[in-house]
Amino acid sequence: MAEGLSSSETAGRMHLGVTTVETHASNLMTKTGSPNRVRLAVLAIQQGPA
Repeated sequence: MAEGLSSSETAGRMHLGVTTVETHASNLMTKTGSPNRVRLAVLAIQQGPA
């Protein structure tokens, strides 16, 4: 997501289903308090790799 990929593009790169990617994104937004995927991507860039 930090690269600005869609759920479909992310799913293809990670060999996952689109629904799985969207579920993970939703869970991350809830855990971080991010209101949307853009803010989540900004947070990912600020935090750097885990």
